Amino acid sequence: MQKGFFLALFIALLAAACAAPTTQRPEVDSAAAKAERLEQTKLALKQGLDRAARLTVTMNRLNVAAADFCEGKTRYISGFATHQIGSAKIDQLEAFEAIHPGHANHLIVVAVLPGMGAEKGGLKVGDHVVAVNGEALPPDTQAAARMVGEKIDRAEPSTLSILRAGKPMDISLPVSRACKVPAMYVPKRDLNAFTDGQTVRVYEGMLDFIKTEEELALVMGHELGHVVRGHIEAKQKNAAVGQVIGLILGAAISVGTGVDVTSSIGSLGEGVGGGRYSVDFEAEADYVGLYIMARAGYPIDNAADFWRRMAVANPGAINMASSHPATADRFVALEAATKEIKSKMASGQPLTPNEAEKGKSADTDSARPSIIQQN
Repeated sequence: MQKGFFLALFIALLAAACAAPTTQRPEVDSAAAKAERLEQTKLALKQGLDRAARLTVTMNRLNVAAADFCEGKTRYISGFATHQIGSAKIDQLEAFEAIHPGHANHLIVVAVLPGMGAEKGGLKVGDHVVAVNGEALPPDTQAAARMVGEKIDRAEPSTLSILRAGKPMDISLPVSRACKVPAMYVPKRDLNAFTDGQTVRVYEGMLDFIKTEEELALVMGHELGHVVRGHIEAKQKNAAVGQVIGLILGAAISVGTGVDVTSSIGSLGEGVGGGRYSVDFEAEADYVGLYIMARAGYPIDNAADFWRRMAVANPGAINMASSHPATADRFVALEAATKEIKSKMASGQPLTPNEAEKGKSADTDSARPSIIQQN
């Protein structure tokens, strides 16, 4: 009771002591403000959903192109993307309903990848998916999207039951083998994209920076390159080895000095091990990613220009290599890789990255363009 009294007194004194605006502004119409909130939520939601669909389409194209590189990590896809709202916030559900009246519980097709099974089967943007292979979809659209993906993941064609302008119809969808690496949109302003070895995640800031579909394919192809070459697993293994060596060394130092440094030296070893070959892994992802991009049919002639723009955004990376190669090195390396790939295309050779001779490490890899070097 006493605490509440003093809080109320504090607020009253603060209100009396603080200066306030003195102009006479028009009253805010609450109904108009509510309508504007809905409009702004619609715009934000639509942008996020459209960007997620854009990533899915590009990722599908790259995944199909890289299928031969993804040992044990492939699936079958037909090449389309849907908007699903699932268990979103109330304001987002309201906005989705305003964008697609009466269809918050339907999977709505928002993109169809040219040349793949969905297009060949006749699926169109705007179709509402209601069943797959004769099984009705659940009302939660996120669960429905997962179900569609799981049911289509087979070598033979699948059947989608859809509503098109309210009319029910069935569509047979041929499938293509692809890497099992989905794309995710991250609504954060960082200039970043990364992979955890299972998914490729692209940040809003990176999408704002990217100017063309080719640049998007370059960024996502790079991350897919990490996956197909097993870089995440290799870094985890290196970190574990470094930690073990660090723990052994730390224990020996602790015995000799009487000061327990086992844990700290172990952590240091883990960090050093995890960072070992980091620059080489990034350079290899650039190289393999460009091959994936070319196999997907994207033009690669101007791919290296992306790193000139990145240099402008981050001048400190022009000369300095830490966990990634310097941007100047990346530009020149991609220029050399582009020439290598185009030479193979001209002579009809398979678009497969060159492998180092057995026994040679990435530091002495003579199979890649010689301009790739670490500083």
